[in-house]
Amino acid sequence: MTEGVPEVVLAPFDFRVHGALLADWLARPHVAEWFGAPAPHLAFAATPPEGAGQAVIVRNGLPVGYLRWRSVGRADLDAAGLPEIPDGATDADLFIAEPALQGKGLGQAALTELQARLRDAGATPILGLTTSVDNLAALAAFERMGFQRYQQYETAEFGACWLLIRDWDTATGDPLPSAS
Repeated sequence: MTEGVPEVVLAPFDFRVHGALLADWLARPHVAEWFGAPAPHLAFAATPPEGAGQAVIVRNGLPVGYLRWRSVGRADLDAAGLPEIPDGATDADLFIAEPALQGKGLGQAALTELQARLRDAGATPILGLTTSVDNLAALAAFERMGFQRYQQYETAEFGACWLLIRDWDTATGDPLPSAS
């Protein structure tokens, strides 16, 4: 465990076991505000696309959140206007289900564990996240974790969003220093 970061476990997500829990979490106001309608997220969870993964974020034996990720192919990156991002970059989404547990470093611990798994699997050394420009708490948290605002874009469902990316040194796994 890194000093100051709580220990969490990324437990395998099984829709038959965790689907109802995920549906409950997605309906909570603090999650729904930023994730929108639950149906597409439940469909992803029930049948993840090729190159995707998902986990339940567990702390002290209790499920506290959800993390999913997927490898993004060249066609999708080019269509999004991101030709400089390498093929196979990883896009992740997460939330902490209990408002009282937000801001406690659980998301950071989960993303650090995901990064280690991706590095160990030889995945591309770029991890990306997207959040609304209005989700100031998430933006601040992601930036504390070493993510950098990369590009702003518009979505039909959420309006203006930021793509944040985190590069890491493939030898050490540490975030690369900011270019700014």
